Amino acid sequence: MAAARTFPEFAVNVRYVTKSVDAPNEKVAKKSDRLKGAVRDCFRDAKVLIDFVGAGELNARSRERLSPVVELKVSEGPLSADKGGLACLVSLAEWYRFIIDEKTGSLREDIFEENVREYEGLTVINKGIATSLQQGDDSSADFWWLNNGVTVIGSRVQQNRKNLVIDDPQIVNGLQTSRSIFQYFSSEVSLGDGEARRLLVRVIEAQDDSLASQIIKATNSQNRVSSASLRAAEPFQRDIEDFFAQHGYFYERKKNQYKNLGKPRTQIVEVLELAQAVAAIVLFEPHIARGQPSALVRDSQYSKVFSPRTPYPAFLNAVLIVRQIDQYLEATEPLLNRQERGNVRYQLARAAVAFSLSSSRPRPQMVANLDPNAFTHARLTPVHEWVIDARLAAEKVRGTTDLNVLAKGAEWSREIDRRLSRYTDKMRWPKKIKRNWET
Repeated sequence: MAAARTFPEFAVNVRYVTKSVDAPNEKVAKKSDRLKGAVRDCFRDAKVLIDFVGAGELNARSRERLSPVVELKVSEGPLSADKGGLACLVSLAEWYRFIIDEKTGSLREDIFEENVREYEGLTVINKGIATSLQQGDDSSADFWWLNNGVTVIGSRVQQNRKNLVIDDPQIVNGLQTSRSIFQYFSSEVSLGDGEARRLLVRVIEAQDDSLASQIIKATNSQNRVSSASLRAAEPFQRDIEDFFAQHGYFYERKKNQYKNLGKPRTQIVEVLELAQAVAAIVLFEPHIARGQPSALVRDSQYSKVFSPRTPYPAFLNAVLIVRQIDQYLEATEPLLNRQERGNVRYQLARAAVAFSLSSSRPRPQMVANLDPNAFTHARLTPVHEWVIDARLAAEKVRGTTDLNVLAKGAEWSREIDRRLSRYTDKMRWPKKIKRNWET
């Protein structure tokens, strides 16, 4: 008896793509239902899927990496664990082959994408690594005795004797070591000089993004890495980087990320610089921006500073406005050194934004709509005088004239808040100052 003939399933997938950040509204949802019905009228048994793709998903897809599959040959081991972790020794020569592009001989930047730091140059530690490498294979000490090794995560890891096949490998700890090895063998040193010495490598299978983030944070917390750098791989930090790039600025979410590429210093924005500007202008805490900058990227403050509710233009405007303040202070206060100007910049930026918008506590969207170029010397001068007057009142409360103490204390910020709130309550702002912003 002949077997019953089966027909393949027929599916129709429709993707509606938009730059909107909002979810599909009721009208669009109803149209999708009508579209499904129309398709089924033509193909009764078809499976119909309507996929709505918005700005968030487009942004995520644009950053998706190609997932290479790379083979790593090990010298000794590997020692395995039940949960998918391996520890092994890899010859220096083999590690060099692993981290370079076979066609161009250049370093494969894609496998360092999840690392929280960039190469830090000839630091004391990196000089020590270079010295260890230069001892050659005749050294009495193996390289891995003198080095903490590297950590690699992959979405899948398969072991075949002394070969490891790693899907989408990411070197999340050990960039300084890897860069030093790359530079050593790129300087016309024979690979034969690295066959007898080995590097300690940990390879971990991490299919879950949250597990990968946990590994990245833990492996980098044991050495001195700033809190800001530990946030480097987060999607929101990448989003800020993308937005800044669209406007000609390089957001250095990883230390030395763009400095090493030779980008102009004036176009580079560091994480702490952004956090301080946001704290002063968006969060109305200029004293925290001046006195506790590192606290702004710790867990207690980070979610406030880098809030998804803050429009991206507000982040960029905050930085550019503070930079306008810096130019003003350099021009009008030439006798002040950098630290002394730093004791004024954030209070002045906070007040100037409030006067420009006639609002004691302007919302982030209002900051996003500002033009940083509007903060001219002529407009800032009367605001500067007003801020100094507020400082004199704060001196009496704090009982000191030490500008460094006042800039980092809450009294000056509170006096600025009190005066600005009074203008808002009475709907009457100082004519001398407001007149400048209206012309």
